[in-house]
Formats: sequence, structure tokens, C-alpha cells
Amino acid sequence: PPSLISVPTPATFSIGGYVFALSTTDSIKTLSAEECARVSLPPSQREDRLARLCRQVVEQRIFLPVYPPPKDVAVDTVLSLDVGALPVTPHILIFSSELNKFAKVASGVVCVNPGKLVKHMTGGSYALLQIHPKGDASDPSKVELANSIAARTCVQLIRI
Repeated sequence: PPSLISVPTPATFSIGGYVFALSTTDSIKTLSAEECARVSLPPSQREDRLARLCRQVVEQRIFLPVYPPPKDVAVDTVLSLDVGALPVTPHILIFSSELNKFAKVASGVVCVNPGKLVKHMTGGSYALLQIHPKGDASDPSKVELANSIAARTCVQLIRI
């Protein structure tokens, strides 16, 4: 069908003026395993762990910001530095991770892990994203809605 597009992984593409980036490499799980230090803060000041991991990907502008990658991660290191780089900061970043499904905002980017579509012999989960149109920027109460894609995006994580 004309509304279906096929892209390689990782990929960065634009739909309706919004930049999407996606990868099937489990970057979040790999980053989580490679973390070696955490600052001890009171619970009220702690940053959400998954949001922090997503922020690392966004700010380092590469799908797998671990160099060299662990031996159990099947990644061509040289090719990953080129193909795995994020040429621009995306509006929506989609990961495929074995960690729990989530939708977080990190550095203004909507980061989504829909989980796996199939888990062993059972159904998994998928994500449905709805991006609402920009609001009226002349109305002061709607400025955030007009400017922030995170404020206008609804993510539903649906279990099969």
C-alpha cells in the first residue's frame, strides 16, 4: 500500500515534517548494563533511569553510545559510527528493547520502547503514536502545546 514504508535499521526519516529515528539494537539495555557509576541523590531529586539512558542516546547523537560495544551485541563497530549516528535530533526516537515497554521524554525528544511484538510463544506489545497538530501560538496558555511535540504526542503501549 502507498501508506506503508520500509526502512533499514537503524534509520532516520521524516513524516509530515517530524523526524523519526528507530533502531532494533537494544541500546537501552546495553547502556543500562554498561553504567558503572550512579550518584546517590534523595528520591525527589533522582532522574528516572530510563529517561537518563534515553537522554544519553539523544545527547551523544548515536544509537549505540557504547564504544567498543560489548561482545554479545552484534554491531559492526566501524559501520555503526557512520550509519548509527543521528544526523539531526529527532522528534520521536523508537527503540526495540527487552526492558519493560515505556514512553519517556528526554531532552525534548519523545522516546518509545514498544517492547517486542512477540515474546517467546506469546504476544508482546506495540506502540500507537498520535501527534496532535500545533495549537494557537498567539494564546499564551497554549504556547507549550504549540511548540512542544512532547506535549502534543499521545503514546499508547498496547499488549497483544
